[in-house]
Amino acid sequence: MSYEEPKELKASNSSAVDKTSFELAIEPTMGPVSNSDIKPDTKLVIKPAIEVKSVSKRYQLFADPIDRLKQFFMPRLHHVLPFIGKAQYFQSFWSIKEVS
Repeated sequence: MSYEEPKELKASNSSAVDKTSFELAIEPTMGPVSNSDIKPDTKLVIKPAIEVKSVSKRYQLFADPIDRLKQFFMPRLHHVLPFIGKAQYFQSFWSIKEVS
């Protein structure tokens, strides 16, 4: 990969701009960059590959293995047979909550 210097860069108002005022963004997909590829007056900006906001992970902890089956079937039976209660057979455990 080699860097070619542009002859002249145009700004949005069509006036000539000094080429050292722009930032060179190195994308992660471009591969490795050697020192000979970058000019000394170039400012490097490394962009994050992944950005996440408000990530949470919740686990359902059951006291007994049979409680997993109860939790699966009982809410579905409640829709058909309303006299069956809506019990919750697990405890919620948040390993991470609202992490950005």
